[in-house]
Amino acid sequence: MKNDKTLETVANEYVEISAQIKALTDKKNQCRAVLESAGCDKISTPTHTLTLTSVESKRLDMKAVRAKLTRQFIQAHTLITDSLRITVKEKK
Repeated sequence: MKNDKTLETVANEYVEISAQIKALTDKKNQCRAVLESAGCDKISTPTHTLTLTSVESKRLDMKAVRAKLTRQFIQAHTLITDSLRITVKEKK
């Protein structure tokens, strides 16, 4: 097992990467809003072409489905998987 200093270094790197991803996601969403409001369907740069297409997405309304199914049916068809969740909280 790695020593505590190494784990602390890796944990700090993880926190920093998480913050960078959030900042980049926010910036990407801002860019998307500008592109969407421009009303263009195609934008070209020297290296890329962006095509903006309106698409319809269909999703199953699980809340409505669960309301019509019995608890026993839901339990019998629920798949359980193991995963690791890492939550980053800033110390106060």
